[in-house]
Amino acid sequence: MKTRLGTAIIAALVAVGTAGIVAQMAWAAADFVPVPSLDKYLTPENVKKLEDGDIIKDTVLSSDAAKGDKGRGIGFVYIKAKPDKIQAAVHDFGTYPSWMPNVKTTKVTNKTAERVDVEFMLSIMGNEIQYTTIHKVNSDGTIQWRLDDAKPKKNVSDSVGAWVFKPHGEGTIVAYVIDVDTGMSVPKIIQNFLTNQSLKSVLKALRDRVGG
Repeated sequence: MKTRLGTAIIAALVAVGTAGIVAQMAWAAADFVPVPSLDKYLTPENVKKLEDGDIIKDTVLSSDAAKGDKGRGIGFVYIKAKPDKIQAAVHDFGTYPSWMPNVKTTKVTNKTAERVDVEFMLSIMGNEIQYTTIHKVNSDGTIQWRLDDAKPKKNVSDSVGAWVFKPHGEGTIVAYVIDVDTGMSVPKIIQNFLTNQSLKSVLKALRDRVGG
């Protein structure tokens, strides 16, 4: 009996240790989207639009018979607040269901100074989107994230993104980039929504949340 119990305990400890090693390997190998350079987008004309309260965006949708549909979008908003205040709002994942469009539930499952894992459940046009994201918090305040392939997913094959905060005058220009791959051709409307229509609503919601 004692031998069996000891064996079970050792096996459990080995399993926990192995899980920790696997998690660290997944973190190290995670394919985050590069932090985008904002210079080509922030032309004098676009900066003027942002200062006037407009939200600008650029989106690209593509289709591949073998790999399904993909979409990439980047959006910009000017918020009259300092970067740290805006970053705090973006980092406050637990509050997302109360102000972030289409977010039904969130749950932080892991949190360190450099990494935050969050379970998301979204509802878009009657479709439930479920996934867990690994967020990499960089020293400059930028945030890169990607899906955790080891966790359950629904209606999405892969997605990566980033938040960038650029001080401008008395406020901050915020850039939000998202790349979505559903892995299927049927729910093309989903990635079109996430990478096109929702860009403005997400950035507007953030501006309203911060109060800038």
